[in-house]
Amino acid sequence: MRRSSGNHSVLEFSATSFQLCPHTSNLLPAHPDALGVDVLTKTSKHPVCAARDLGWYPHFMSCLRCDFPVDRGVVKTILVQAGIQPTQQRIDIAHLLFQRPQHLSAEQVLAGINEAYGHVSKATVYNTLNLFVRQGLINEVLIESDRTLYDSNTADHHHVYNVDTGELADIPADRLTIQGDLGLPAETEIEGMEVLVRVRERAPESTDPD
Repeated sequence: MRRSSGNHSVLEFSATSFQLCPHTSNLLPAHPDALGVDVLTKTSKHPVCAARDLGWYPHFMSCLRCDFPVDRGVVKTILVQAGIQPTQQRIDIAHLLFQRPQHLSAEQVLAGINEAYGHVSKATVYNTLNLFVRQGLINEVLIESDRTLYDSNTADHHHVYNVDTGELADIPADRLTIQGDLGLPAETEIEGMEVLVRVRERAPESTDPD
């Protein structure tokens, strides 16, 4: 449960309900079902809202599935904890996305679902991906004005994009740091930082004699 202590919120939970994620050192539930009891508050409809309120979202969602691939049963639990009705098609799409850290276009998701699970409409795929983005299950990476990729890795990180091959790869968050004053408005603070580095293949060096 959550109680107020002055101007701060304090999360209370039993010592056996949570454990440290071995990959991120963030707190994660020893069993996902524990979240329904320990994190749910009177002012939040589901644990994701509580996580947002307490300032440790989206680490909450990334820790729920710190190990890829994710089993279908765990996928259903993740959807429920995110406040998403776990329909068969949503489970199929999430299961495809959570097989590994990856960057997929909506068209690739559509093709993968139709190949592995059976027919699903293009509208359903787009609507489901947008829902997953809104609920913090995946990230949306805008490559160009007409090209968007969906990232199953919601931990803090950046990206490098090869404009020649179309490949998008992860850059660990600690590889990039901010130095100096960014000139942000005084009444604001940084909520997050996502950097997209664009690269291209090096032109071969000329071997012709002068």
